[in-house]
Amino acid sequence: MAGEVLHADLELFLTAWYRAAFTGRDEPYLAGIEVDRVERDHRPLLVLRDDSGPNDLILTGTRQVGITALAGTRANPQDALAIARLAVALRTRIPAPGNDNPVAAVTDSNGPYLVAEQADSARAYATVTLRVVGTPLTA
Repeated sequence: MAGEVLHADLELFLTAWYRAAFTGRDEPYLAGIEVDRVERDHRPLLVLRDDSGPNDLILTGTRQVGITALAGTRANPQDALAIARLAVALRTRIPAPGNDNPVAAVTDSNGPYLVAEQADSARAYATVTLRVVGTPLTA
């Protein structure tokens, strides 16, 4: 049937993409960093969450992605902010041609900013808005 579109698992794609993007970088705040789609006890940690968005054209849609960096402490949040700033800066490299890349464009970003945290570690948060491309559903 015409109009049936399958969109990629954006969180899965982005976690793999950021893991690769952080590999080989020498910023000290990235030492031992893990990237995941769920929050857990490991620090430093970058969490990527697909907050979805409209599928406004036949094959494309808009997705807002939450980026959470957990590192350092509430009293010393510089590492969390540095990780979040780097993740936002790298967003411009995400769109690229390729069959496995669902991201066509970055249309917006906000942050990062510190979030009040009850835990001892610091939390920085940002969002990016992506244009994504799906694939036609077959049979």
